[in-house]
Amino acid sequence: MYNLFDWNDHTWLILDQAGILVGDLLMLLSIGGAVYAFMERGNIRRWLYRNSFPKIGGKPDNRNWRNIFFTVSNAELPLWVIEQLQPQPQAVGLLATAYSEEQSKAIARALVNRDITVRSKIIDNPDDPGDVHRQARALIEQIQSMCPGSAAMDITGGKTTMSLGAFMAAEEMGIDSIYVTTQMQGRRPELSSARIIAVSETQT
Repeated sequence: MYNLFDWNDHTWLILDQAGILVGDLLMLLSIGGAVYAFMERGNIRRWLYRNSFPKIGGKPDNRNWRNIFFTVSNAELPLWVIEQLQPQPQAVGLLATAYSEEQSKAIARALVNRDITVRSKIIDNPDDPGDVHRQARALIEQIQSMCPGSAAMDITGGKTTMSLGAFMAAEEMGIDSIYVTTQMQGRRPELSSARIIAVSETQT
């Protein structure tokens, strides 16, 4: 029987078995890649759409956030935002400083009987966006692992450097960023004029 290239039957048998083995390996790699892509679809989507801002400004399209995070300077505005969410959030994350720690504790006390998980972190150096970014990411990861769901970061409170660090963490973690605009009476916000503004809404 004539064989291509005049190679003997034994050689072709080895090549045939090698082809079957390579095909099986490629099939396993494809299945493994598909499983990995499904499990990491959120991270892959964020990587694909990094540094893009699908919606900026205006009223948020969605207010049904299950988890909400705040850079804290006073207790009034975060508590007002929480009251606007229907249903109420399942978890609240607070980024405070040594100067706003008491305000953070006041928020936690106000929520203690409402079946809302509250976690907080104290920013050692609020003037360093990198420190805020690291702490914000850690807080988001902690709460999202305990209470998965849609989330938003309110960057109204604290210094500009705190807002920047928290915003970058929110973008990297694929959650919305919001801001509360309000008139002030003295040093206190006038809540009747408060409005929630979308800073950046993630793709759904």
